[in-house]
Amino acid sequence: EERHAYCKFQNGGGVSARTPEEYMMIPIDESADVYSFGGVIYTVLTGQYLESDTRPIKGREDFEDAVFKGNILMAQNSLQGHDPALDCLLHIMQACLRFEPESRPSMVEVVDLLEACVERVK
Repeated sequence: EERHAYCKFQNGGGVSARTPEEYMMIPIDESADVYSFGGVIYTVLTGQYLESDTRPIKGREDFEDAVFKGNILMAQNSLQGHDPALDCLLHIMQACLRFEPESRPSMVEVVDLLEACVERVK
């Protein structure tokens, strides 16, 4: 599947859960929606927003430091292993929040992962 840029303007500053692509001012495509879905899962699991600060982002290390601030690891450590459904959602969240857009699953793949989780916990 070929990825096509579909948003020609970049969002402004401020605290939000923006994709790495937006921070680095490179074109975004549908993988940005996958990233956002990972942020939704994070919010559902933790009750907190996946926030970032406004420091300049030059690469993966800057991004992970500014965005995650250990929150993803904290969520994993506190939720993992307690319930198969939570483990599935944590796995999907991690896949959606990958730094490289091309390494994120497509939304079709996310749906497949969600369906597999439902089957696993039945």
